[in-house]
Amino acid sequence: YFPVSVYVKLLPKERRQHIFILTDDQNAIDEAHEFFPDLNWHYIDRPRFRGSEGGWENQLPSKSPKQEVITILGTFQLVQMCDTIVHGAGAFSDELFRAMSMTGKEITRLHVEQNSDE
Repeated sequence: YFPVSVYVKLLPKERRQHIFILTDDQNAIDEAHEFFPDLNWHYIDRPRFRGSEGGWENQLPSKSPKQEVITILGTFQLVQMCDTIVHGAGAFSDELFRAMSMTGKEITRLHVEQNSDE
């Protein structure tokens, strides 16, 4: 886990006009608003767990597999409007980057693990 501040620090200032935050953790949304209230945050309004609240065996905070699939498919559509991705390790991040790259735009990709002092 990296705090939201690490992601924001990596994001060039000229690319902070609109930030689409993709997270399963409601704490990250709250942290973004609390510590960076002047930034224009965007996110999908959906049920989320806080931290490890759901546990390994309960991965669907909405309790609706249909809703979770709709959210994932919508996410792939929305990221195509973005030109920068700041992310941690994971196959889902790779797939988001791939979807963004399909637009033909130049995409800036920043890995938190490779660029962070924390």
